[in-house]
Amino acid sequence: MGTEDVDTLIQRAQSPKSSNVNESLNLLEDAMKIALRLNYKTGIANINYEKGNSFFIQGNYKKSLTSFHEALQQYKDLDNKTGLLNCYHKISTTYFKLGDCPSALNSILESLRINSESGDDTGIASNHNELGKLYVYLQDYRKAIEHFKKALQIFESIRNKKEMVNSFFLLGNAFNWIDDYETSLYYLLRGVNSLDQVNDPDIKAKTIGSLAILYTKQKQYDLALKHFNEALSIADAGASPTLKAQLIKSLGNLYIELTQFDKAIEVLKSALEIAELSPVEAQLQKIHEFLSLAYERLNDYENSLLHYKKYVELDKQITSEEVNLKTKSLYIKYDLEELKKQKEIAELSDKMKEQFLANVSHEIRTPMNGVLGMAHLLSQTNPTPEQDEFIEAIKLSANNLMSIINDILDFSKINAGKIEFSEQEFNVRDLLKGIVQILRIKADEKNIRIGCVVDPKIPENIIGDPMRLNQIIINLLGNAVKFTEKGTIKIDIRHVDAKDRRCTLKIKVTDTGIGIPEDKLRTIFESFEQVEHNKKRYEGTGLGLTIVKQLVEMQGGAIRVTSKMNEGSEFSFELVFGLPETQPKKTEQLPSLEIVPQDFSHVNVLIVEDNKINQLLVKNMLKKFGFINFDCSENGKSALARMSERKYDIVLMDIQMPGMDGYEITTAIRTKMPEPVCSIPIIALTADASEKEKIKAREAGMNDYVVKPYTPEDLYSTMLKYLSAFGKPWTENPKKKFSARKEMTSEGKRKKGIELGFLEKYTGGDLAITVQLIELFLKEVPESIAKMENLIPLASWNEVHAVAHKVKSCISIFELNELKKIILNIEECCREVYHVENVPELFLKFESGCKEAILDLEDELRKLRQTQA
Repeated sequence: MGTEDVDTLIQRAQSPKSSNVNESLNLLEDAMKIALRLNYKTGIANINYEKGNSFFIQGNYKKSLTSFHEALQQYKDLDNKTGLLNCYHKISTTYFKLGDCPSALNSILESLRINSESGDDTGIASNHNELGKLYVYLQDYRKAIEHFKKALQIFESIRNKKEMVNSFFLLGNAFNWIDDYETSLYYLLRGVNSLDQVNDPDIKAKTIGSLAILYTKQKQYDLALKHFNEALSIADAGASPTLKAQLIKSLGNLYIELTQFDKAIEVLKSALEIAELSPVEAQLQKIHEFLSLAYERLNDYENSLLHYKKYVELDKQITSEEVNLKTKSLYIKYDLEELKKQKEIAELSDKMKEQFLANVSHEIRTPMNGVLGMAHLLSQTNPTPEQDEFIEAIKLSANNLMSIINDILDFSKINAGKIEFSEQEFNVRDLLKGIVQILRIKADEKNIRIGCVVDPKIPENIIGDPMRLNQIIINLLGNAVKFTEKGTIKIDIRHVDAKDRRCTLKIKVTDTGIGIPEDKLRTIFESFEQVEHNKKRYEGTGLGLTIVKQLVEMQGGAIRVTSKMNEGSEFSFELVFGLPETQPKKTEQLPSLEIVPQDFSHVNVLIVEDNKINQLLVKNMLKKFGFINFDCSENGKSALARMSERKYDIVLMDIQMPGMDGYEITTAIRTKMPEPVCSIPIIALTADASEKEKIKAREAGMNDYVVKPYTPEDLYSTMLKYLSAFGKPWTENPKKKFSARKEMTSEGKRKKGIELGFLEKYTGGDLAITVQLIELFLKEVPESIAKMENLIPLASWNEVHAVAHKVKSCISIFELNELKKIILNIEECCREVYHVENVPELFLKFESGCKEAILDLEDELRKLRQTQA
């Protein structure tokens, strides 16, 4: 099958779509399988676009938007302008349906930008009509009229008769809504007088129908009746059923005004029959309202009450649906931002989860720094062989604990699809021996025997990722030890197959533990899932088996579990590994930096560290390096006092401390201390290994950082960069860099207004649209702040989340990145009802930042209005 088969299936899917969406989706799935096999990129994009249309018809707006955004990215990769514009139009329509006006606006503006860049007048005019409809929804009819007029002007210049009539229709209705009947009549008559040049029955019928509605409002009933009949005659020739029902409904209202209630009921019943075939709740509601009124005027209270009840029921449904849709819209855009490959994922990441993982990392790394450091020092005190064995066990356990924290951090990477696997040679027997040695201590405490069987057919060395295999096995064996009180645990590794320099291993872990209930076997691999046994809940996060399953599956394997209560469990999986061409030579280890003690007796070191164990560790390391003059401070106040009293040549600065943290202390040193104290080298001792933390350390004025748990070699090599053999301070002056940054920041704060060049990508340089964007910001943001200010004291976190999510769009459009970070934090806290105690403080920061932005934008708005004048 070829690409033409894909195109044929897409065409077939388009035909039944309106009547059988599931049939369309099935055809599109068949087309996708072929397109993926052929790598037919245009076909894949078109399939996703059509899937979006199908989901939209179903009312599944989340899936619809997901498909449209996938198609959007694929059309971008293909540089397919038509596809891009179609996607932006559909995305805007879907957001508009959900009542998410900022997101709809964003899509229309992106479309306008593309059309402006390519000089597509028809596209630009259509975008203005879309903007006008958006302002109609917001009931800002004056703004709507401005855009409709711009569209009309362009369509007239290019002589597009059909769209000219459509613009006349839109303008006529807009002026009707503001009760400017004379101007409304002018545009609708222009539209009607141009209908002979248009073949579209919908445009003809709705334009004449709008004129009939206007005549009804003006109580010119004869003209209204004439035009309704003319519009219905055109509609019978091929207009949409929805439009036809709408025209008949409005005719029914005319008969009510004419007090011809029997005729009104007859007409409205026929409208109801048509409307029920393709139900639009708002239209059905209005028909039932008119029927109830007509029956009431005839004193037929039974039928009047019947239709009134249906009217009320539909009113509740519409209200509920509007609330539901708007609630959905609050979540959908956030979900979709993860799928927008052209956006920076870092800006859209889950801030609260990131903070949680950073805190976990810090809380474990800090004490482990002391454990590993003291074990290292203990190993240098000439221990007995037995003591040396105990020391090695401490090191193994500590390193294993560090592996666990890395597992937790990997969990977020796995979910984000960012995990990578290495390809290196390793000895599976040695790996297994190390794991068993670590777990045997706990097993011995419980008097459990650990058995280990490795198939002799398994080659000495295989190629794969030993760290990930270690994670998998240690999780499975660790669980076995945890949930087994007596009996045995066994790990069995078998050679299954070998060909094409690949071998398949089957790894099986069995225990005689408590077992897993049958109804829990399907969920045991889910995140944070644990099984209670006799109402006892075991320690742990419940992430272990989730990570195991994901790591196995990402390497092409599958994990299985069987279990019986009170008899035990068996976990097994198969993985494929590579085989080296020859037996490998032993890997030569790069020599670690040799610590050669020097005479640093005239170098003064200040250690700023609140943890007593870490103080002791650093002191002992410094002694080994050759330093004898060092002081310790447990907090910022003490550190600054010491630096005022004594000359130091280098500072080792912990980050997380009570009171002033390491960043604040460094800032005080750089800005408040005189030369040469303010230029002293400062090395951060941080348990946070993230790139963000490293950047933050440098921005605070720190020269370097060492990540806990660090080895003596790590600390020694870092310090050597800033001290020569004679102990002279490093020559670079970080204060100058820091001061320059501060001056630049301050200058930026002093500058009035905002540079609005970035808005051109949305406005295409259109001054009026720029003004409207700013006005929308100045309206939406203060309203949102006022709502949050009222809701936060009431702890109405769901409502605060909804407001925060909505205002985020305005903040994003204006590229107020610092405010965006704050509002994302507020949004996430309230969505998960997690750390909501931080929300009031975050809100105050957001409010303060918005006030500055509002003042700046008001200045710019005044300037732009002067330019317009």
